[in-house]
Amino acid sequence: MNGVFWLTFLSGVFFGVWPLVMRASGLGAAWVAIMLALGSGLVGISVFKGTAFPSLNGLLIGLAAGLLNGFGVLAYGKLIGMPEVEMSKIVPLLVVLIAAVGVLGGYFFYGEPFTLRKIIGIIAVIIAAFLLT
Repeated sequence: MNGVFWLTFLSGVFFGVWPLVMRASGLGAAWVAIMLALGSGLVGISVFKGTAFPSLNGLLIGLAAGLLNGFGVLAYGKLIGMPEVEMSKIVPLLVVLIAAVGVLGGYFFYGEPFTLRKIIGIIAVIIAAFLLT
């Protein structure tokens, strides 16, 4: 197993677990976003030492990405705060959307190949999400 596999695995586990933990907090969407930002910032600061300072352009693009993530966190925080919403139903739908946006964004913004295998993969994920909801 290589580093990419383990980083992907850990990302999936941590991204899958934090909403379950956060729901137990009973916080509203705004507080969810704040606590995630604080927690993420603490983790980021812990590994910051020795990294080169990025360009202004890089910082601005990073800020834009952070703002987009913040809006997503607010929406997701609202969802996980609603007791009538089943986590086991919304998470598969989010995974489908994240996969589709990632594949299409990679194609349109970075020129990544849009292969038959990826199309079949997206279709398989959509079917899986349908079966899980």
